[in-house]
Parts: sequence; structure tokens; C-alpha cells
Amino acid sequence: TPFTKVEISKKELTVYEANHIDDEINFVFSKIKNLILSGVDISKIHLMNVKAEYMNPLYRMSKWFNIPVKLDEEVALWDLPICRKIYNLLIDGKNYEDIVLYMNEVNLKEDYYNAIIDVLNRYIFLSDNYLKRFLLFKEIFKHTKVKKNYGAGIDLVDLCDTNSNDYYFLLGMNQENIPVIDKGEGILSDVLCSELGLFASNEKNKLEKEKVKNILNQTNNLVITYKKKTSFQVYNPSLLIEEEK
Repeated sequence: TPFTKVEISKKELTVYEANHIDDEINFVFSKIKNLILSGVDISKIHLMNVKAEYMNPLYRMSKWFNIPVKLDEEVALWDLPICRKIYNLLIDGKNYEDIVLYMNEVNLKEDYYNAIIDVLNRYIFLSDNYLKRFLLFKEIFKHTKVKKNYGAGIDLVDLCDTNSNDYYFLLGMNQENIPVIDKGEGILSDVLCSELGLFASNEKNKLEKEKVKNILNQTNNLVITYKKKTSFQVYNPSLLIEEEK
């Protein structure tokens, strides 16, 4: 992967350029894999500044590398082993109180607990027909979704203050993403902002650039990447990169 060395806030940083977003994410996951193999705890690794265009490629690459990333995913209740156990308890004739007692004993994640209780409350007394009741439960469990509980995995974090002992991968150091540029197209014009004593767009942009520079300057274990394109759009390097070349 080609790279460029730029000096941001008197700190020299290496910025890696990828032709396509898939190349960028593949490069990052290769680096993460090496960290994990070297003994770094996965909870100490973070993906920073992750925008919408990264979600699907991250999902694919996390499966490919077998490295869990805490994406905003949903899972069907039926796909949870605990839910199938509860279903089997129902078939074995356990009543509502038995099921709740079991769920309390296994310390079930709150979101899962609430979703299963909701299904039980709505449907357990619905039909006296044995077969219809359990066919119904199976279908409801298959079509009820909850947020996936990842356990250990890589967090997605905003561009923010960082922990000096952790490792950060800043994705998408592109003009379209970072720093956020105010084009002065809001409800209040720059002239009106000036009259009201508010920051005009050029002042906001200067402050935003300094904020980004300070965060990058203070982050010790940092890898910065950007892509030239996705399958749907062409991207440009961040203004911070272009200005420092």
C-alpha cells in the first residue's frame, strides 16, 4: 500500500493510501491480525472515524479474517443457542415460571431477556393446540430481531481523546470525511453570523482542523488510511494531507 509522510502539528505521521476501500480495509485487518498474534488484547484495538461506506466492507472483512468488529448488527432470536434451549423447555412442558427462572439463572443479556419475555407474554397462552403453539413460537423466534452481542471485539470510536496504551486505526482520511468542512450554506449566512458574534464558516473550519490535528498529535499508536474510491464514488485525500505535502 503506497504511503505518504506528512507533518501534522509538528508530528510526522504516515498516511497509507489505498486504491479501493476493500484494499484499505484489507490492509488494516492485516495490521490488526499481526497485533493480535503479537499478544495485544483485542479490546485495546479501535477503528476510528468509521463512516457509512465502511459498514458492509467491514462486515465482509471481519468474517474473512475471523476478527469480530462491533458493528450495529441484528440477529434473530432463533439463531441464539439460549433461545433454542428455551424452545426445547417449552416442548418438554415447562411452564412460564420455569422458563423465567431458567433465564434468570443463566444471566441472559438484557436485550435478549426482554425480547424473549415479550414473545412469551404475547403468545404462551394463545393456543391450546400443542402443535400450533410450538410452530408459532418457532416462527416468532425466527422473525424477532435483537441487537447482536459481540462480547470481545473491536470497537468503533469517534475522533476523540484516546488512551495512550491502545491502538487506533483511522479509516477514511478523506476530504469528504475529515475534517468536517462547513461550506457556509446553513440557515445563517457568514455575514449574519459575523453580525451576531458567531463563528463564520472559515473560522469554524479553522477550529475543526486544529481539533483534528490535536487529536492526531496526541494519539500514540495510530495508523491512518484513506481510499481513492469505492465501487460507487471517487474520494479525495483529506485537506490536512494535501496542505502538508
